[in-house]
Amino acid sequence: MEFQNFRSAAHLLVCALMIGACASLPRVPENCHVTGDEARIWPDYTGVTVPSNIAPLNFAVKDADECVARFSHGGKTMECGGSGQIEIDIDEWRKMLSEAAGDSIKVQVFASSGGEWKGYKPFCVHVAKEQIDSFVAYRQIPPSYVMYDQMRIVQRDLTSFAKYEVYNNKWSEVRGQSHCVNCHSFQNYRTAKMQMHVREGFGGTLIAEDGAVRKINLKREGNPMGGAYPAWNPKFDVIAYSSNLTMQNFFTANIAKIEVQDSKSDLVLYDVKKDKVIRITDTPFDLEVFPTWSPDGRWLYYSVAAVKDTARIEFVKQYDKIRYNIYRRRFSPDSLSLGEPEPVLMASADSLSATLPRISPDGKWLLTGQAPYGVFHIWHPEADLFLTNLATGETHALAEANSDRAESFHNWSSNGRWIVFTSRRGDGNFTRLYMAYIDADGNARKAFELPQKNPLAELESIWSYNIPEFTVEKVRISRKAFSDAVVGTIDN
Repeated sequence: MEFQNFRSAAHLLVCALMIGACASLPRVPENCHVTGDEARIWPDYTGVTVPSNIAPLNFAVKDADECVARFSHGGKTMECGGSGQIEIDIDEWRKMLSEAAGDSIKVQVFASSGGEWKGYKPFCVHVAKEQIDSFVAYRQIPPSYVMYDQMRIVQRDLTSFAKYEVYNNKWSEVRGQSHCVNCHSFQNYRTAKMQMHVREGFGGTLIAEDGAVRKINLKREGNPMGGAYPAWNPKFDVIAYSSNLTMQNFFTANIAKIEVQDSKSDLVLYDVKKDKVIRITDTPFDLEVFPTWSPDGRWLYYSVAAVKDTARIEFVKQYDKIRYNIYRRRFSPDSLSLGEPEPVLMASADSLSATLPRISPDGKWLLTGQAPYGVFHIWHPEADLFLTNLATGETHALAEANSDRAESFHNWSSNGRWIVFTSRRGDGNFTRLYMAYIDADGNARKAFELPQKNPLAELESIWSYNIPEFTVEKVRISRKAFSDAVVGTIDN
């Protein structure tokens, strides 16, 4: 897809309205020449599988002065079009999606260029019976390695185009004291309980429960590195963190820009009710990171790499030799303790590094990101998504969802039929959100980009997405509650 041409024309393409909503729908001549060529559209929604409650799949047609899309299912047809892009009436779209659940919608595109109309080969949009969670929360950040003048945590309604800022670091900016916000986490897809970190100015960890927000400091005696990547137990008021000492190494001659490494990382638990930090590991030669819980809250999964030398220079020298495997430990909620580590996925045996373990809601599948080395795969073009059957140990790449660019930061929907992840497949630079259907046998369908009202908006944006997490409801915590907690004092 020659997305650059779409980008250059994005500001010119403004209006595309449903035939029932506006009389300006372009007229396709009766003698329009129909070819076997495939329409070049952005985003690429050809052959994708979508949930029956997703927002309209608006798209642009490359090099089109005017265009019309004809959507057909069950003998019913709707048409929409405009000046180079397709904007679908949301009410008509919802009605057709509902009727097509478990089936497919046929789409045929007609476009004119220089006054000449052309019809393209129809394609299908498959509609799954299973719906997707109504919301996804994510962080957005402009290009940066060390600065954080602008960043925000956003929640998007997947059934429409509504977006809500959960937190914006400009809200609490005082006397030019900027701060980083990151690593949001919810308890079991619900938003009444969540956490996120604040770094540098106003540093601390925000714990939100039922509308009230408090700021704590996880850096305590016995835990000098605090907490980084979180996972709120789905059944108990306990949050697992990795406690990391992270460094960034920049390349001077490499297609990759940067390598993010941990020179030390361990696991800690935080008892939300008792405000108590429990150090689980203190292993200088084992780097534990990215904790996640099983759906029943009884197992803690995580990535771990074994190293022989903890000197920083040795980490830099051996950056492409460090590989992570997936382990788990049994959790005892009464004693807030973890059992002995058990191997789950030994990716290093295949010369791969597995990170960000995520367990499907039915407990059957382990979703990981894998690359030839390293821990922070968002910078690795080779990084792909893999699925492991926890009963058999068999692992396969999600070929239909993967691309030739980096896939990372993935999560499951609450019904286990959808995954959301970030990908650089658009241009190799910016991470965008994609979703894919996973069937009962663990097979993925072609991924689709998060729909936007203006389908070309992302091509003009320099904001990247990361840490997407599905939720079944909107965050109700107020802007004031977050801002007051950020600039306020530490509770513990």
